Amino acid sequence: MLAASAVVFAAPTREQLADVLQQAQASFDQGTQLARQNPAAAADAFRRAAAGYQSIIDAGVHNGYLYYNLGNAHLQLNDVGRAIVNYRRAERFIPGDARLRANLTYARSLRKNQIEQPALGALSRSLLFWHHQTPLRWRFAGLLAVYALFWAVLIVRTFVRRGGFRFVLVPLALLGLALAASVSASWAAARGEQAGVVVADEVIVRKGNGEGYEPRFEQPLWPGVEFDIVEERADWLHIKLPDAREGWIRSADAERV
Repeated sequence: MLAASAVVFAAPTREQLADVLQQAQASFDQGTQLARQNPAAAADAFRRAAAGYQSIIDAGVHNGYLYYNLGNAHLQLNDVGRAIVNYRRAERFIPGDARLRANLTYARSLRKNQIEQPALGALSRSLLFWHHQTPLRWRFAGLLAVYALFWAVLIVRTFVRRGGFRFVLVPLALLGLALAASVSASWAAARGEQAGVVVADEVIVRKGNGEGYEPRFEQPLWPGVEFDIVEERADWLHIKLPDAREGWIRSADAERV
């Protein structure tokens, strides 16, 4: 009797991943050069680039510039949904990158569904830009620094009997509270609702988790629509759109951020 043998696939080495990255970048550059003269060949090159970047991610490498490059490849392929979802993934690592913000803004402008946030939500996001555009680790480090400085000033105050310390302590306390709220909100978001992006065409939002339920909206969703995941049941996602409307879509029609 023959013994069954298991096939073990070794993880790619750093040198192999670097080679894949180099080939992916070369394919992307080739695509940009062919974009005007030969769109079909350019699309093939961009698909090779996207496949290369994705294979590196699948191998366990995660960084902002890799997701940014993958988003660029999808954008060149007019795959707005996957471009946005990868730009959103890149934001977790390089939220302050100007090129990333510009490309994400441009990709969002290409969506067929332009679902606007409520005015109050948009204003809040504008005022709290530092919360949305600063990495969590930087905000946490800032919180620790402000905490240490607050107690250092408070200790000095006990030995130096002079006025004016409140003009230092009060701003430090307010800054510390703002940073603490920001860090807590990010941690709560990571443990709670997840974000997603529609990547399929003409996605019907339904009133329940099944094809038998009636459509929730008159118009379908198109690639690039962003949402929060409220609940998941089997192959269905209960989503909440930026304008607070809710409904159910198939999980296969979207990707998680």
